[in-house]
Amino acid sequence: MDYGLEGKRALVTGSTAGIGLAAARALLAEGALVTVNGRRMERIEAALESLRRSVPGAAVDGFAADLGTGAGCDSLLAYLPD
Repeated sequence: MDYGLEGKRALVTGSTAGIGLAAARALLAEGALVTVNGRRMERIEAALESLRRSVPGAAVDGFAADLGTGAGCDSLLAYLPD
């Protein structure tokens, strides 16, 4: 199915496991450029490895930030491209 996401940027928070990881995988399969987020970098790295294995050529990156804090939200927003 083509949802017209090719080249669009997607941010998936809470995406190092479970439904968030599955959502990131589905967006990548549709051609979206995906940023995954979680609180710990080691979990993000594991998620990135899993996503790159399951969606070859996936355009995916990750950023560690606790979005339950203002500082975490600010740092993630500063990281994301305009």
